[in-house]
Amino acid sequence: MDMNKIELFREPLNIKRVLLDNNAEMSDLQHALLCGLIKQYKPKKIVEVGVAAGGTTAVILNCIFMLELDSEVYSVDSSEKYYRDGNKNTGYLVEECKNYLGKEVKHCMHVGGYLPEYLDEIGDNIDFLILDTMHTLPGELLDFLACLPRLNDGAIVVLHDIILNHLTEFADVNAIATRVLLSSVVGKKIICRENDNQYNYIGLGAFEVTKETRKYIENVFSALLMTWNYIPDSEQIGLYRKHFLRYYSNDLVEEYDTAVEMNRNTLLKKRMVRKDGLYGIYELINKLADRKNIFIYGCGMYGTKLFDCLESFGVKIEGYVISDNQVKPEIDKRVEYISDIESSDCTFVLGMNVGKQKDICQSDKSDNWINVGENVLSILRNCL
Repeated sequence: MDMNKIELFREPLNIKRVLLDNNAEMSDLQHALLCGLIKQYKPKKIVEVGVAAGGTTAVILNCIFMLELDSEVYSVDSSEKYYRDGNKNTGYLVEECKNYLGKEVKHCMHVGGYLPEYLDEIGDNIDFLILDTMHTLPGELLDFLACLPRLNDGAIVVLHDIILNHLTEFADVNAIATRVLLSSVVGKKIICRENDNQYNYIGLGAFEVTKETRKYIENVFSALLMTWNYIPDSEQIGLYRKHFLRYYSNDLVEEYDTAVEMNRNTLLKKRMVRKDGLYGIYELINKLADRKNIFIYGCGMYGTKLFDCLESFGVKIEGYVISDNQVKPEIDKRVEYISDIESSDCTFVLGMNVGKQKDICQSDKSDNWINVGENVLSILRNCL
């Protein structure tokens, strides 16, 4: 893995200062690394998947303009409208950029359809691919697999937001698609450490396509068996399948089919569990509506998540109680031993697994002891 081998190229970023809006999905350091890759590899055909406002497209066009490259640039986005503002077209900054450059650039925009629908028109010999779309599975994995047959050996594949799941300002733990692709694909990988975030790790990575990439492409198909965050619609699933049938073995297409079937079933179950769990939380809140002096019994994973969950719905929680044989944790909330609390005046919500709840409630308890069902615990485990 190459680190810090690419010289950052910052000058093309000046285009962002003159555009009407600076609506770019990448940070300045990420754009500088992207432009550094273009400067070093001098691609002839660039394909960008995921356009949004077109801020990154503008930087790319300015970069090839400054380098005097005769590159073709193709931008693809499934949405005709900018996803942050439905009153604006996808890529609305691109025309402004072209007018500013004052020179004809070889750029073609494809919007409103799915990537496989445009690849025949884009053609072969792609030597620079930028994937910046869903960030959650299956997202960029499907797009890379669709593009690979059109990529030259030696092509550079750039992936955005490769550590988005760890950045607290976004806090999307499901944003792992580009990281999964970078980790599962075989090829010469490129990352760069700079002050892009608190981890000193630029959230943009890349890899070079080699013969080994194609030889071991089953690794990426296998990664599709991970749990997806969404299910593409039937049209999209069919388009990618038809495309894969043209270029990949029946075994790999079968792996894709299996991934689709597994994830349809898994996500259906997750929705059902989530619906049941949310109803359970609603019932719990109603039980607590007229209660005072409410404590969470237990301050482990379930207890702390339950505390935050109930408080977010406006339930006043006094603090935690724990068994007398436990050590009080050093946390910023009130923690009392059960023997120090006048239990008749309080309500105790059991923030622990069902088995431990049964152990605590073996002896008859008053109505002041509230059990928490497995449906709610599942929500606490998986969603909060």
